Amino acid sequence: MEDLVLLQIIQLQFQLNVLTLQRIRRRRLRQPKRRDPKRHIARKIFNQHLYECRDSGFQNRYHMTYSSFQYLVHLLGEKIVIDETKSLNSTGDPLLYIPPEMVVAISLRFLGGEKEKSLEDMFGPRRPSIDRYLDLFFNACLTTTEIWLQFPKTKDELTAVAMGFNELSDAKGVFYGVVGCLDGFLIQTTKPALDVCRDYWSEHYGCYGINTQCMCDPKLRFTYANVAAPGKTSDSLALDMCPDLTDWLRGLAREELDSGFYILADAAYPLTNYSLIPFSGSGLTEAQRNYNFFLSQMRIRIEMTFGRLTTKFRIFRGKMAYKHEKITRIFSVSCILQNFIIDNDTVDVDYEDRFVEHQGAFMHGVAPVLVADQVVGPDPLVYSSIRRSRLVELISQDAQLVRPLRNLIRNANINN
Repeated sequence: MEDLVLLQIIQLQFQLNVLTLQRIRRRRLRQPKRRDPKRHIARKIFNQHLYECRDSGFQNRYHMTYSSFQYLVHLLGEKIVIDETKSLNSTGDPLLYIPPEMVVAISLRFLGGEKEKSLEDMFGPRRPSIDRYLDLFFNACLTTTEIWLQFPKTKDELTAVAMGFNELSDAKGVFYGVVGCLDGFLIQTTKPALDVCRDYWSEHYGCYGINTQCMCDPKLRFTYANVAAPGKTSDSLALDMCPDLTDWLRGLAREELDSGFYILADAAYPLTNYSLIPFSGSGLTEAQRNYNFFLSQMRIRIEMTFGRLTTKFRIFRGKMAYKHEKITRIFSVSCILQNFIIDNDTVDVDYEDRFVEHQGAFMHGVAPVLVADQVVGPDPLVYSSIRRSRLVELISQDAQLVRPLRNLIRNANINN
């Protein structure tokens, strides 16, 4: 009898506990959500912040002028607009709606090197929302044809680029015909999965990374950028993994060869009908050294392009801990934005101008000299030193085409 009474007491106690929990749950559902007041404030004052810093400090924060920022928002248009009804259902406050300007601002600060936690404190939305806004912005940039990277394809475009590079050279007219500078850029990443980590280890840089292949014009604009291969891959092999670039180079070599158009690259690439590379090794003649110097004056533009990229978008100065697909999108969008900034900003920005050797050197004006190879065989992407040999001969015949004194002194000190 006592056991039966005890069992009934336990059952009643259990039912009471269940009812208590149900009441607490209903009460919580009826209560409005408690929101972080800091996040309310961060969203509400954004427009005021954007307006106040438009004249001073805006470019340091968002890496472009205020007018370029507004034009970018206009250009991306409906692609970065968030549905107001969904926003209201999610936040319960119409003042917390995320405008397109904030989507662009969050994305630019992210590319500038800000971490997601800092973006939370700065703008208000939490990390999952920030990731959605970044995807929205990346998709908008990658689907807006007006800001896509483009090769110079027509005769007029190729001529304009060639004239731009010719103006940068102290040996004007000798290297006329350069329509791009090609080089690889390593995006540093964290250690990938164990089964592929050896492929991503770069012995040259001593870190894990992804090899990209890029080409630029004389204005430091990207005309091509592609996340090509794991970091272990050499530049010459990574170039073979860029079919759209090699197709363009084949067209350049076959169709425009009579006009003498070609690109510049470093010694990591092969010497072909479409490219010039410097001489390497010791025992070079004076004419070959002069050739290397004048070629480097123009080829350095791709190094300056990378320097500008990493200065404006500091996300590339650290190791990326994202998936390959996201890294590809980040890099592609950053290259697109660099071109957009150059085309629309009127204020010069300091960036790492390394290895620049030609400033103040002798300016030698001659008529443009078109030096071209003759294509033999079905594929023009073959080894050829004809153009380079002719340019060395041309430089050796002109006593004024010599390196400046400071370069001679520096090389003498290095050799000693």
